[in-house]
Order: sequence, then C-alpha cells, then structure tokens
Amino acid sequence: YDVSCGEMVARLATIVSRWVEEGFCRPEQILILAPHQKAKTSLAEFSQVAAWPLVDHLEGAPGQLNLLSVRRAKGLDSLGVILVDFPHFDRLAEGQDKMDFFMGASRARQLLAVLHLEGEEKQPKAE
Repeated sequence: YDVSCGEMVARLATIVSRWVEEGFCRPEQILILAPHQKAKTSLAEFSQVAAWPLVDHLEGAPGQLNLLSVRRAKGLDSLGVILVDFPHFDRLAEGQDKMDFFMGASRARQLLAVLHLEGEEKQPKAE
C-alpha cells in the first residue's frame, strides 16, 4: 500500500483489524517491522494502533502489537508481518537496503503487508 505519513496508523489499524477479526492471527502474532528503530519511524509518536498497544518486541504480551527494526527481527518469524516505511523495492539502493527488505518480508509465515510512505521525501532519514 502507498500511504501518506498521516494515513500510516489508520491503514495499519485496518490491516490488523481485518487479520484479527477474520481469525487469521492474534495481535501478538503480528510483527510490525521498520528499517529503523521506533523513534525514527512514522509510528514514533504512537503508543497504540486501534485497540492494541504498540510495544517493543521484547515487551510484547498477549493483545499487543510488536514493533521493531528489521535488524532486531533477525532470526524471528511471525504468523503476520507488516513492513512500514520502506521505499518501493525498485527504489532501494543496492546491497544492505534490499537485504533488509527481504529479511523483513521473509519473517512472515503466512501474512505479509507492506506500507510504503508516498514520496521519497517523506522517508525517515537515518542518522
């Protein structure tokens, strides 16, 4: 999905709600993965998505959504994965950026959604 920064949480809530309501998975079975840690994502200002708390994976508990960077997710998998803040694959630089995208997408056992921020100027900048 292409979303603006202001639409990110609403679109994320729609996807999670659908997956949970249709019985595909529980909230704690969803990993939300970003290229960077939470403070550098479009979700930095949010502690909740719809009815579910948005927490660091290490703090995860039943009924909570887990957000972490792709690199922190190395070795993990989950029933559902939602990638946020990645550019379209064809706009990624060679090398590590493409590996990070693939690593994030490959964490999904059954469900995968990708939320791209519209316009490259809105992409979070690495520091």
